[in-house]
Amino acid sequence: MNLSSPFALTIYALTALALPGMSIGLSRILASVGYLRMTGMDMGTAAEPFLNGMYSNDIILAVPLFIFAAEIMNSGAMTERLLRFCNVIVGHLRGGLAQVNVLQSLIFAGMSGSAIADAAGLGRMMQAMMARGNRYTPSYAAALSAVTSVIGPILPPSIPMVVYAPVSYASIGSLFLAGVVPGLIMAAMQMAQVA
Repeated sequence: MNLSSPFALTIYALTALALPGMSIGLSRILASVGYLRMTGMDMGTAAEPFLNGMYSNDIILAVPLFIFAAEIMNSGAMTERLLRFCNVIVGHLRGGLAQVNVLQSLIFAGMSGSAIADAAGLGRMMQAMMARGNRYTPSYAAALSAVTSVIGPILPPSIPMVVYAPVSYASIGSLFLAGVVPGLIMAAMQMAQVA
């Protein structure tokens, strides 16, 4: 491999930008723009296939809408109502607040389909509630919130399933049906572990 080729220089630039702490996404974008400039390619040709594929596929439009719905839920009073509802159902069980964390992640996964939205929204709120008053250690609260948010990509409507379906020509309905039972089993196992 030629160490002074545009590709090698792009790898050097990516490393140099990421090591000091710049976000990986921004580092990749800047390094890619540098590669396009070095090779003399038009900047628009890189974005055109991606944008054409995104606009021609209606299923991909579901991803930003799921994230938007999660943001609306977090900004309104719906999250507090969801937590009260989960507390009524499982709050009286052993490890009540931790059980609420698992159940709210299960319900929220059915609304957002994203582990990141769950962990950043309700997970952060649950972590603070669990650690308040030394009921749970902060590390346990953070770990439980992270683990329960993983239900999001498995239980429908899952963002990874929405992205995978058009690429693999799989039926999105079949993928959603295939995710229901594993998601419920994960939640049941997590609740048993908490108890």
